[in-house]
Amino acid sequence: MRLALRPSFTRAFSQAAKAFGGKAHDPLRILFCGSDSFSTSSLEALNAIHSSKPSIVESVEVLCRPAKHVGRGLKRIRANPIHDYAISNDMVIHQVDDFAKWETPHPWDFNLIIAVSFGLFIPSRLIRATKYGGLNVHPSVLPDYAGAAPLHRMLINREKKTGMTLQTLDENRFDNGKIILQYTDINIPYRHTMAPKHLGNVLAPFGAKILTEGILHGDFVPPIEVAPPSIHGLRARKAPKITKEDRRIDWRLWTRENILVRARALGALWNEVRLEDGRVHRLIFSDIAEASSAGTPQLPVGTLFIWEYDHLQRLLVWTMDNCLLQISNIKLSGTDFVPARTVAKRLNLLEPYDIDGSGVPVLLKATAPLI
Repeated sequence: MRLALRPSFTRAFSQAAKAFGGKAHDPLRILFCGSDSFSTSSLEALNAIHSSKPSIVESVEVLCRPAKHVGRGLKRIRANPIHDYAISNDMVIHQVDDFAKWETPHPWDFNLIIAVSFGLFIPSRLIRATKYGGLNVHPSVLPDYAGAAPLHRMLINREKKTGMTLQTLDENRFDNGKIILQYTDINIPYRHTMAPKHLGNVLAPFGAKILTEGILHGDFVPPIEVAPPSIHGLRARKAPKITKEDRRIDWRLWTRENILVRARALGALWNEVRLEDGRVHRLIFSDIAEASSAGTPQLPVGTLFIWEYDHLQRLLVWTMDNCLLQISNIKLSGTDFVPARTVAKRLNLLEPYDIDGSGVPVLLKATAPLI
């Protein structure tokens, strides 16, 4: 599963460094920049080195973004795993949401910056002010899936394997540093049912391990030894930040699997419906699942309709590959999720439909396909 790639070279070690098999360097005073559970695993690994080998890692301080209010009315506070871990381990914490406004610690006493799933670009002035510059752990085999959302993009593309990269922090761009170490052929289990958070939990130990290896070997000490380009130059797909348009269902092109995979990878999906009076509403869908098509009438692709069976009314829609999906909950912008048929009726989307010519309306259907 793991392939650690390291060019061979001759090391000149101090006696203390020789004991750990790495390049000689000053005891590390690390500023660790992180956010989520994936980065927390790497911070735990650094803390373990600090506890067992203080001559290698003298201190670790944490830089994270402030907790944010989210949800309707901004009443909920989004948890910050890295902050919680630092608090529970009595670590020094710094917070920043805009480096231009950040009052940096004075004097600047850090000699290595490590950024793992941080979300902000580390300014070049800080990297240059730090003796050993910076390191980054990225959950892919760079340059493949370079960008802010590698886990989401891998799941959307239904990748079977991924990898892990340890690179230097570039002063100008994300994921453009010197590639030091890479693991390849890490299996992605249950990729058809996995969400990004779960994939991050699967990959977190590999991130912690590659960082530990790089620290103990002193791979941040100049001159930086770069992994052979034949290893990491095979593919270079981008993994840009997820946008609202990535969640917009294209009924003409997306198959059943496309929709279900994106729902798991990205969360709630959306589309618009145009009413007869010309008004357009954005409908946000959650809890999308495959439905049985037995006995269900065939309607145009992307047309919402209610069909009753087993004494239950379900909101259904046909996909372009002739599969049937059930949508359990819908919300309009600025509202909460409610049962899908409630929203459909509230907007007068549905009208009686005589499916068999008997004059008895047995089906409710949308006035127009989603757009």
